[in-house]
Amino acid sequence: MKLLNNLPIAVKLVILVGITLLGLVGAGVFAASMMQREMYAARTEQTHAIVESARSMALDFQKQVQAGKLTRDQAVADYSRRLRSMTYDNGSGYLFAYTMDGVTVSAPDSKQVGTNRLDVKTNGRALARELRDGVAANGSVTLNYEYRKPGSKRLIRKMSYAVAIPGWDMFVGTGAYLDDINARLWPLVLGLAAGTIALAVAAGLAAWLIGRSITRPLGQLGARMQALAEGELDSGIPGIGRKDEIGAMAATVQVFRENATRVRDLERSEVATQQRAVEERRAVMQSLADDFERSVNGVVHSVTGSAAGMQATAESMTGLARDASSRALTVSEASQKASGNAGGESPGLWVQTKDRGKRMEIRIRDNGAGIPKEIRDKIFNPFFTTKPTGEGTGLGLSMTHEIIVQEHHGSITVNTEAGQYSEFVIELPKE
Repeated sequence: MKLLNNLPIAVKLVILVGITLLGLVGAGVFAASMMQREMYAARTEQTHAIVESARSMALDFQKQVQAGKLTRDQAVADYSRRLRSMTYDNGSGYLFAYTMDGVTVSAPDSKQVGTNRLDVKTNGRALARELRDGVAANGSVTLNYEYRKPGSKRLIRKMSYAVAIPGWDMFVGTGAYLDDINARLWPLVLGLAAGTIALAVAAGLAAWLIGRSITRPLGQLGARMQALAEGELDSGIPGIGRKDEIGAMAATVQVFRENATRVRDLERSEVATQQRAVEERRAVMQSLADDFERSVNGVVHSVTGSAAGMQATAESMTGLARDASSRALTVSEASQKASGNAGGESPGLWVQTKDRGKRMEIRIRDNGAGIPKEIRDKIFNPFFTTKPTGEGTGLGLSMTHEIIVQEHHGSITVNTEAGQYSEFVIELPKE
């Protein structure tokens, strides 16, 4: 069964047709053999009937001898003449009679009458002796041999049957040629062969058509299933509408196609929804960025307008810064004393400005917890914030960095130590 499971349908059909044809050939051979046997049996019955008729005729002559109507010699002579006149099969069939000593009593060739043919051989066989011995042993005998038919140069199969004639010490028989059996059988054999060949052609054609009606749709269906697996869902399913098993398979594949189409449509809808959400978020962010940019531009214009004033008052700011520093030191010492008295350090914020020639430096420092190391590189990134969700945009330091660096060509850096302080250093060019 495993071998059949691995064979294509076309090969299976060829095997089926081949087995059928072999069966037909076997049946034809068997039928021809049976017909030959029947014809041989009919020929045997025919020879038996003819010989029994000749035997009955001999018994009638014996009754005439017993009745005194004929002498034995007269009866044998008349019997011999009657046998020579009894022919059949257009003269090819005849009767013969021999004494048990082998002397010919009746034969188609009158020259043989009265001669002893007991040891005369035909094709190497002493037929008269074999007939005599068989009759003497069993009362009747049937011989099969080859004999040259008058007017023919070849040996032909022949059958002879002989029976004893009680009271006359004789036996009578006849022979029948068997070549006509094959001659009659041959047209039948040819007819059977022609019928078998015609049936083979018809069966082969039917098998080819049936195989094609199965394998071709299956091939198309298999190719369509492969295309479905590769995502091609738009084409139809071959075989839809058929009422056979292929139609049932096509209907099943159609269900898979519909489900795959539905899933594809859902995926496309989800992708479209996600794209819309991304576009909406992008639009909102663009709107916020535009609003923020307008606000920053206003601030920048204000800062630019006052840049000249800043330069003019830089020296006075320096003086004020020194004074503020001294005052901050005093405040710091007082704060430290107060912290010592209170058991802790009070929060503080220091602002310092310096004139660096062509640049102004502004330092802003506190004494807070500092900035953790893992986020120092992110604090100037847009939308980065350490505040809870909804409480900060994460744009303050990034916008400050953009204004100072890109708009005013300055710089901003941060110095910090965890648990000690954080300090922002801003440098701006004077021109």
